[in-house]
This record gives sequence, C-alpha cells and structure tokens, in this order.
Amino acid sequence: MYESALSNLLLVSLVTGLETYLKTRFTELYQEGVLLESNSLVKCFSKKEERIRDVGLLNSDDSLMEYANKKINFQNYKHIKDAYKAFGVRLHEQIDNDLITKIKKLISYRHKIIHFSISLGILDINEYREEPVLPSKTFIEKSIKEFDEFIMAVHRASIKR
Repeated sequence: MYESALSNLLLVSLVTGLETYLKTRFTELYQEGVLLESNSLVKCFSKKEERIRDVGLLNSDDSLMEYANKKINFQNYKHIKDAYKAFGVRLHEQIDNDLITKIKKLISYRHKIIHFSISLGILDINEYREEPVLPSKTFIEKSIKEFDEFIMAVHRASIKR
C-alpha cells in the first residue's frame, strides 16, 4: 500500500512538472522572438466571440502567460500540440507516436489518482488487458524515463525554430 501511494504521488508530481515545463517553454518561445501565429492560437482556444479581443491582447510575455493560464490545458496533449503549433513547432511530426501515447496514458492515470484516490492500486482499472498497470517503484522509474524523453523531444523540437 505504501509503495503504491508513494508511486501515485510521484506520478502526480511528474505530471505537474511536465505541465510547468511545457507552459514555461511555451512562453520562452515568445521571449526568444519566435513568431507567434496569434490567430491560429486563439482559433484553437478562444470562443468565436472572444477571438478578435484575444488576438489584440497577445502582445507581451505577461499577456501570453495570462492567456495560457486561462485557456490552455498543458495536461492535454491536443492542447499542447495546438499551442506549440502556433509557434510553428509541430510536435506530432517530431515526437514518436508511441511516446505520445505513453505520456497521454500517464496523464490519464494522474487524473484517476487525483479524482478517485491517492491509494489507487490498479491504474488502468477500466481497461481489460492481461497485465494490469500497478503503481510501483519499477512503474515510476519507467515513467520518469518516459517523461524525460518526452521533455527532451519537445525541447529539441522547439529549439529547431
């Protein structure tokens, strides 16, 4: 029980770390002078009636960070992909699909842990497979490597700009 609870806490922390990195790197791109396609960004994240106003607001680091905090969920791969695409960074073309699938799955486990129980003993409880995914030291070590690989891939893709 202790190992699974600790593993679950670590997974929650890893997802938070990923979210923080992705949000920070997103605003760094703007600070580095990478061209932001504001229209593309607000088309993905703003309601139709808010788009003209929101495009006009995206004129500084602070306003971009405020917009990102309100509109972009950096725990959702589609949001991540669309946000970075506004800077011309096409993550889905530069990151292996298997790795993307693994990260999406780890994020979904985080949501189950947060919304059900920190002591959740089986992470893929609603999926039927031969071997259930159990929170453990081995699981979290593998997860750390996958998060690291994903972050490094995002970073490589974003510095190519």
